[in-house]
Amino acid sequence: MSIFSFRRASQQGHPHSSFNLAVGKLKNWTLELEEGEAEMLLGLAADQGLPEAQELLEKIIQARNKL
Repeated sequence: MSIFSFRRASQQGHPHSSFNLAVGKLKNWTLELEEGEAEMLLGLAADQGLPEAQELLEKIIQARNKL
């Protein structure tokens, strides 16, 4: 599945696609996302009930607060 397919599915409300886009950005698999977009996508996926998105978002926020 291409980044464009994930983006389209994310825009249509599929939480796993939002999660996969965010993880891809965080792991530097793609540079296609704007600054802050990974966290926004994780927030969308978490709001749609994806627990792994909520967990990852919380870890990112905790790491940022330690800086």
